[in-house]
Amino acid sequence: MSLLNILGEIPPDDERYFSAIMDFYLCGQKPREVEPAKERLLDWKSDSAAIWADFRICVGIDLDRVDLHWWEFMALFRALPETASIKQIMSLRAVDLSKIKDSETRNDYARRKRMVSLEPETLDEWM
Repeated sequence: MSLLNILGEIPPDDERYFSAIMDFYLCGQKPREVEPAKERLLDWKSDSAAIWADFRICVGIDLDRVDLHWWEFMALFRALPETASIKQIMSLRAVDLSKIKDSETRNDYARRKRMVSLEPETLDEWM
């Protein structure tokens, strides 16, 4: 998504605006130096049903009926238990099949990964 889409114009000091947007998105935390995932682990739109259900089950919040600040939402999202369906889905997407030596286990994980895989992102999604 571009600053033009967010602000309706390109600001003269776009680096300052971009920095502020990233600060908000990262909930005021400094970006961590981590190796990027080989695959997308989360898609807010595709995974919305699982996220909504997990908030109902684990937190007792109906996301359709409350207004949460982004930072509050992200704090709750990060605190979801490992048993939450979205956490299980993300874990499965992160499995590196090349590290599974047993072919039967690898095939089982490959089948399960396909079931929860995300479509590749397109540039249109960011416009």
